[in-house]
Amino acid sequence: MRWQVLGELSEKNHQARVEELIKLLLKNRDLTTAKQKKSFFEPKDPMETPLKEVGISAREMGKALVLLEKAKKEDRQIIVYGDYDSDGVCATAIVWETLYELGFKAMPYLPNRFEEGYGLNKESLRRLKEKQPDLGLVITVDQGIVAHQAVGLANKLGMEVIISDHHQPKKTFPSAQAVVHTTELSGSGVGWYLAREVSRHFGGSVRKIEKRLELAAIGTVTDLLALLGPSRAIVVYGLRQIGKTSRVGLSQLIKTAGITDPQLGTYELGFMIGPRLNSAGRVGDAMLALRLVCSNDKDRCRDFARQLEETNGSRQLLMEQLAAQAKETWLAEGKESKIIFVTGEGWPEGVIGLAASKLTEEFHLPAVVVSVEGELAKGSARSISGFNITAAIRQASELVIDAGGHPMAAGFSAETKNLKKLKQALVDIAEEKIDAAKLEKTLRVDAELSLGDLDLDLWRQLESFAPFGVGNPRPDFVVRGVKVVEARLVGKGREHVKLTVVGESQKKWEAIGFRLGSRYSEITDSGQIDLAFDLQVNEWNQTRKLQLRIKDWRSISGPKVD
Repeated sequence: MRWQVLGELSEKNHQARVEELIKLLLKNRDLTTAKQKKSFFEPKDPMETPLKEVGISAREMGKALVLLEKAKKEDRQIIVYGDYDSDGVCATAIVWETLYELGFKAMPYLPNRFEEGYGLNKESLRRLKEKQPDLGLVITVDQGIVAHQAVGLANKLGMEVIISDHHQPKKTFPSAQAVVHTTELSGSGVGWYLAREVSRHFGGSVRKIEKRLELAAIGTVTDLLALLGPSRAIVVYGLRQIGKTSRVGLSQLIKTAGITDPQLGTYELGFMIGPRLNSAGRVGDAMLALRLVCSNDKDRCRDFARQLEETNGSRQLLMEQLAAQAKETWLAEGKESKIIFVTGEGWPEGVIGLAASKLTEEFHLPAVVVSVEGELAKGSARSISGFNITAAIRQASELVIDAGGHPMAAGFSAETKNLKKLKQALVDIAEEKIDAAKLEKTLRVDAELSLGDLDLDLWRQLESFAPFGVGNPRPDFVVRGVKVVEARLVGKGREHVKLTVVGESQKKWEAIGFRLGSRYSEITDSGQIDLAFDLQVNEWNQTRKLQLRIKDWRSISGPKVD
């Protein structure tokens, strides 16, 4: 792994070095103007943020409000048609709850991943219209921006459509009557701004809309939006709402997940709450997650949370099994190309994206995992920085039925007979677009420090950069030539490395390397290392102690550690 040190400190005095470091961290995040810094440290309340500042057209929002006025006046049925991932579930809950509160005749609808696939499904629209002849308005959330044919069918069936989405559009929008769209937010973020405007227009509760920021924050983090600009504001204000949530289902989910810290952060949203909400749509029915989010019945929510816990366990097991199988398939086929492309009969469609992520993480290559069911195949892809996987798949559009996503993640369907050609097309595109620099795994390090620079005051100043996530990672640092005085393996499977290191002052520091146990021999073969880490705090008996969380290390020749 290459270490890219982004800046150097020249000051010698401790306080001056800390001030210099903070300036460097801002520069490394492209926050150089006073306006940018203020927006970062004091993000504007989404309740007060104009639509144009988040990239949403006020004109299109106005069209959406007119359509809703018409639907309410004529007492027409409205379907909020969402998506089955956690962002889509949260978006659906936000929009549907707002309409329901305001007296609209509205129902939520989440497609079944395995039977209907992603986005507006034409057969589902037909079925919904047959069951509810007065269905006059469909509102998409977290999808719809590439659903040209389905929107056209909805119009033919007498339904008007409001699209609210954040995915990358094609050259033209579908023929919806209103398109509320921006790529600056998550699907739940777009849905929240739509709900905000609807609530204001029809006299809804300001407090209830504000509280729904908690759902938008979950969707934003789990959908891996950069935590800068308007998305950062949603997460900052949403976390405040989660900290005092009155949402029964969310409280039960937090309890079942084993989260005890009342101050939830992006880690809890991204790695504990989000995966559990996601699991329902991956291996079961996404409506389970929606029911949990929206229900106020404590007993029902307790049962929903328990079911999600079980579902998440099943999801984890399926993902591990499929990832191992996909890896074995790829290695058997050879790995000369710059993209991983593997297919399998009957692979569980709900976890192919997770398997692709695992392959990308391990091999630092774009990965496409495809599940084949007879004549139809469905694929999910993940990418590396600098290679837009959605654009690459669309470049081979004649070989896919439909495709959508982000630069780093995509989904598509294709005829099985076209998979070989699609694979070759993507191999050729990757060969052209991915150079050696992109293939080298790189750890971006903010600065080189000495152990003497580290103290609780520095940690507190670093924490002012939270919430951390995509676009605003927790600051990483390097210390050179530290001596390892103790090294041991810890954890149930002895999969973690715990070190005690000292610098020039001989003060001892504890460092923990999670899932780095396989590299233990590198430490025991050397008495000195260069260490890449971020700074953590352990709290025990109301005391705080700094700890280094190891990201990587490089051994320097020296005596073996006892």
